[in-house]
Amino acid sequence: MRHRHSDPDTPPLDINLTPLIDLVFILLIFFLVTSSSQQNNALEIQRPQAQTAQLQTQEQQAFIAIAANGNLQLDQKPIALSALRTALAHLQHNAPNLQLVLIADQQTPTGLLVQVMDQARLAGIHQLALAADPHE
Repeated sequence: MRHRHSDPDTPPLDINLTPLIDLVFILLIFFLVTSSSQQNNALEIQRPQAQTAQLQTQEQQAFIAIAANGNLQLDQKPIALSALRTALAHLQHNAPNLQLVLIADQQTPTGLLVQVMDQARLAGIHQLALAADPHE
């Protein structure tokens, strides 16, 4: 290895890796935090069975999932009951022939189901369907 001959007054060049390592750790933490917050938000729902269950084939549908613990999702996005009417009114405004499919767990309290249906009707949606699995 050869050393360059330089002015004795100039300090030797050193590459400081500390900022690079800090940046790598910050990026690692960022990706860990964002990947953990993007978990599957699907609610665990055990639909009731019905002998008369039929497949609904309507083009404009929205889905509300109601878990046994009272959690709600509108088209797979969590929503509070207090915000449901506004969101449904917006959907109904964009699609006047919208059918709302309620996917409720078997253990969902009837009162909550009625409240969701009431909010849908107040938002102007009158085509409601309850999801059920075919009876086996």
